[in-house]
Amino acid sequence: MKNENAQIIGIGIIVILAASGLFGKISLNKDSSQTETSSSSGLSSQIQVVPISSGGSGRSQSTKTSMTEQQRKLAEEQAAREASIYKDKITISSINSKGAVDGSVSFLTLYASGSNKEDITVTGWTILSTATGNAVKIGNGSYLPSLNTGGNVEKPIVMKPRERMYIYRWQSQIPVSFHTNICTGYFNNFATYRPTIEKDCPLLKEENTPAEFSNDENCWNYIKRFGKCATVPNVFPDNITKSCQNYIQNTLNYNYCVNTYFNDPDFYTPQWRVSLNIKAQVWKKTNETIKLLDQFGKTVDTASYTE
Repeated sequence: MKNENAQIIGIGIIVILAASGLFGKISLNKDSSQTETSSSSGLSSQIQVVPISSGGSGRSQSTKTSMTEQQRKLAEEQAAREASIYKDKITISSINSKGAVDGSVSFLTLYASGSNKEDITVTGWTILSTATGNAVKIGNGSYLPSLNTGGNVEKPIVMKPRERMYIYRWQSQIPVSFHTNICTGYFNNFATYRPTIEKDCPLLKEENTPAEFSNDENCWNYIKRFGKCATVPNVFPDNITKSCQNYIQNTLNYNYCVNTYFNDPDFYTPQWRVSLNIKAQVWKKTNETIKLLDQFGKTVDTASYTE
């Protein structure tokens, strides 16, 4: 009886201590390696003492969260320090891994935001590969491209609001960078661009056709068949006179288009085609991240591709 009373008293003391928070949590289980056993009267009660946490695990989680938050803030601060004043004003709207290999395919496409209040000069900006460290600068371009050797006057490239720029690694047929106009669609006839240059050339039938050709039924019907920026055929039908052939050859070309429409208010179209003139492969075919840096080395935008 005494033993039973002693056991009851002992358990009672433990319960009181636990309730006061001085001892710990109490749980009953069957793991003898983690227990204290009282069995002096044949009654077996196994008690596991689990120390009460003094907020340690809570502080650990809080500290972990704080560290993650701190790291995020540090990353944001670093990104802010590295960001260019042109961030969001000029963006990389698309990136094509095929352009890293094929010079006829646009590698990067830049877009000047329509909310820009000023034109932005991009000559001197850098296209940086974070994977290889290779860097290429954007050079000058021609506002009015010429097909004559040495006829291009190159100046710093300026992007107006809502203009788009297609950047190629190299372009063998027309190595100069140029601003597009309603006549540059003729370039598609002897140079490969992907995407193709828009065909905005006036139709041949819309030209001020001399009466001798518009009154010549065969000639006029033939003229109406040509689409925008069409190629002059090497062989004409037998019913087309020599004078009509000459008219078509002299009219259906880039130089005639420029000379005729250069002073029109809508002559220029909102696009640049930029050739970096680099034949060596400077970007990886897969798993590449490209940074566009301004003239001060600040990050304007970043784009990536995996394949």
